[in-house]
Amino acid sequence: MKTPFLFLLGCFLSIIACDTTPNTPHKPTSVNINIDKLPLVANVSNLRIRSQPGLEGSIVSQVLLNDTLYYLENISNFTTKITLRGKEYNEPWLKVRLKNGDEGWVYAGSVDFEKNEQGILLAEQLLNKRLYSFFGKNLGQDIERLEKEFQTAELSSEMAAVYTKYATVKDSINSYFENYFEKYDYDKPMPNLYWIGDAIDGLVASRVAEGTSYYLFYNYKNWDSKAASTIGTEDDQFFDLCYSIYATDSIEYFFKNWTLQVSDYESSSLLGEGKHLAILNKMETLSEETKKLFNKPIDNFKTELLNDIYYGQSYWRSKEDILREFDTILAKDFTVLTTEEKLSLQDRRVAFLTPDQNDIAVNVRDGGE
Repeated sequence: MKTPFLFLLGCFLSIIACDTTPNTPHKPTSVNINIDKLPLVANVSNLRIRSQPGLEGSIVSQVLLNDTLYYLENISNFTTKITLRGKEYNEPWLKVRLKNGDEGWVYAGSVDFEKNEQGILLAEQLLNKRLYSFFGKNLGQDIERLEKEFQTAELSSEMAAVYTKYATVKDSINSYFENYFEKYDYDKPMPNLYWIGDAIDGLVASRVAEGTSYYLFYNYKNWDSKAASTIGTEDDQFFDLCYSIYATDSIEYFFKNWTLQVSDYESSSLLGEGKHLAILNKMETLSEETKKLFNKPIDNFKTELLNDIYYGQSYWRSKEDILREFDTILAKDFTVLTTEEKLSLQDRRVAFLTPDQNDIAVNVRDGGE
């Protein structure tokens, strides 16, 4: 999993004070994992200790905020949906021992634990519980398997293969999100799904569509860090290119660095600022082996960049700035561009000589020309 972290799902209110929606009926059984007496810290006031996992368990004790409990190696084999502070969570239950020797079960979301080796193991178990609960067995297994491949990759070629598989699983998850939120009852609180980024190295979950859905994006900082540990420089070159395309924070988004986002759904091209030229220069310096290993994503980046030039209608910079960048790109005679692509660039440059006659808005930053 990712670098060790303090497992925290927010400052929860007392469970009894919150709306709760248990999962489908279950028997209060549990599974054992080998973590002995890991200290847990209550992150809610008057945390209730129950006789068995689940809200149906009777209350056997209570502890105060920041009190310490000890994990007794058992985790429930089911999760419970609980709405806390306007957000929906879905966590398993942990068996614990109190300082006075009492034992019982607590909701996993109501405790934190140290970022030591034992804590990491428990965090992985909890994350996997969430994956299977939310995505189902098949997709959950795909995600878990892919995470292991990311961690064990040792060569640039292996990283390229993992990145290709990630694209497929990432698309599957985002399609799942789309279907899930198409049917979502927005009278209910939005679920907290940011934890998915903790469960899958190299990805981060973000709220999109004015906060009505989630979407998974690549976190290229993680990919670049992993590439630094592999044999070969091809993956380093590719992820350096990705850094350049998402230069603001190294996280993928719908809008690349050659565009300026002006609303949730619209952007204006920055052609004329030299950003298109800089990315083409970066692509030109990639080794042939890098282009071979990462052919599809590199080609996708190039297509998106050229489409921004060919088909954009809103351009932030002036006509003069745009024509100057056109001339520099064409003069470079990039080998990364095909003859057809170069000819299309020449044709598009002609259109910019009379932008108003070609439905092209230029100098948008100053109100247009």
